[in-house]
Amino acid sequence: MRRHSLARASILAACGLAAIGCSKAEQVDLGKSKPPAVLGASLTDYAGSWEGYTEAFKWSDNTDFVRLRIDANGEGTLQVGEPDAPAPDLMIGTTDGPDWKPPSSGLLPGFDYPIEGATVTSRRIRIASSSSHVLSDWCSSFEPVANNNSNGDPPASGSVVSGAEYTCIPNTGWSYSPEEGCRLSNADRTPIACDAVNCIHVCECTESSCSARIDNNVLIDAALTSEGEELVGTLLNSDRINIRMMRTP
Repeated sequence: MRRHSLARASILAACGLAAIGCSKAEQVDLGKSKPPAVLGASLTDYAGSWEGYTEAFKWSDNTDFVRLRIDANGEGTLQVGEPDAPAPDLMIGTTDGPDWKPPSSGLLPGFDYPIEGATVTSRRIRIASSSSHVLSDWCSSFEPVANNNSNGDPPASGSVVSGAEYTCIPNTGWSYSPEEGCRLSNADRTPIACDAVNCIHVCECTESSCSARIDNNVLIDAALTSEGEELVGTLLNSDRINIRMMRTP
């Protein structure tokens, strides 16, 4: 009888130790698991091609199309207007007077605007660009000229630039008359294309080259919806424009 009691006690003790061992095993810390990724919190969530439309707004070609291409580094392009439209006509080369104004504020169809400074905060992407990018090729066509008039008195007509070491045309100012067209206000009154006088306002130059003056006046603020397949937000330019875009292959 005593043997049976000892055996039973041994079995109970073994089971108790096993239970304690199991309990300890359950408490072993195998390392903290990573929290699930939050959609829209990473720049890579927005990488891809997006196409859609503007709400209650149309571009200069009477369409509402908008396209955004962005990579995992936040670089890409923004396009508006008819898909694959021809390059915009800037009227470069006109000699009909100094009234030609380069497009420096509104976005134009047919041009891929480079996007810059893409960041993600609070599950919203913010992207910057500039409508002045459309003038990049035009501005780069000018040869830099040393600015010898930065501290002088303004001429009687035309514009001068102060504080710049180099300009896109001689910084003497200019004048216009229907009989003579546009001429620099220098001693020789050198003839100049009337569209060229506007470069003073939109181009900036170094000793080696001229380029468009970029001011990042285009901003996009948007967020993902529909499990990451739709991008909805606002495009700020000369207008506040609501945009909706779907992810495309």
